[in-house]
Amino acid sequence: MSYKLIAAAVLVGVMSVNLPVLAAAPYLGVPPQGNAGAGSKIAHGTCSACHGPDGNSIGGIFPNLAGQNYNYLLKQLEEFRSGIRNQQPMATIITTVPAAKDDKNLRDLATYYSEQTLKRKPAGSKVISKSEIEKGYRLFAAGSRRQHLPACAACHMPDGGGMAPMAVPYLAGQHSAYILAQLQAFSSGKRDNSFQHVMGIIAHRMSNADMQAVADYVSLMEPDLIVGTGPKSFAAYVKSQVGAVVPGIPKADVSATSPKSHGTP
Repeated sequence: MSYKLIAAAVLVGVMSVNLPVLAAAPYLGVPPQGNAGAGSKIAHGTCSACHGPDGNSIGGIFPNLAGQNYNYLLKQLEEFRSGIRNQQPMATIITTVPAAKDDKNLRDLATYYSEQTLKRKPAGSKVISKSEIEKGYRLFAAGSRRQHLPACAACHMPDGGGMAPMAVPYLAGQHSAYILAQLQAFSSGKRDNSFQHVMGIIAHRMSNADMQAVADYVSLMEPDLIVGTGPKSFAAYVKSQVGAVVPGIPKADVSATSPKSHGTP
C-alpha cells in the first residue's frame, strides 16, 4: 500500500470518530487579534462592575480576567454568546455587547484583558494550613493514581500559566471561591464546555475536599517560587527555596494549624 493510500485511510478513520478539527476554531493557536483600546471601552462600560476596570475582580465569585490567556478568554466569550456556556449573569450580560463582524468586539475585549496585569494579594492575606495546601499541591502537581486523576499541571502547567494556544486557562492567583465553583459545576454537568469533556470527567472523580484543596493551592500560587519555571537566576532560585514551604506558596500563606473542614472527602 502506498503512503498516499495509508494517509487517506488514516484520514477516513479520524473522520469516522468525529474528532474535532482544531484549526477550525478561531480561538486556537492564534495571537491576540483585537484592539485593546476598543476592548477597554467595552470593559469599562459593561464588565467593570464585576471584573473591575482592569480585570482584577471585586470578589471571589467573579473571576480575575487580568492577564488571562487571550485564546481562553475569546473561547469563553464566544461560548457565552452562543449559549454553549450558559451561566448567569454572564449569559445575559454578553447579550449587551453588540454583535460585530467576526466577533471583533469579543476579540477586542479578550485582547484588552489579556494585556492587563494580575494584582496578587499580599502574602498572608489568606492563610491555609500546611496539610491542606500540601494536599492541593500534590493533586495539582501529581494527581492521584488511586482516583485516576491526572495532574492539573499536565495541562495548566507547573506554574499555573495554562497553555494559551490551546485555550487552557491561567490559574495562578485566581480566586479560590471561583475555582471551586467551576470544579463543582464541571462535576455536576452544569458546565460542560471543555475539550472532549475532559474537565467534567476529571472533576467528577474529585471530592469536594479535593476541589477545595486545589482551589486554595492555585489561588495562592506564586509562579516565581516554582522551581524549574520561575527562578531565572541563582538568586531567584535561592529566594524560591527560602520563600516557600510548599512549592509555589509563600511562607506567610501557610499555617501549621489543622485545616478547616471543607466537606465530606
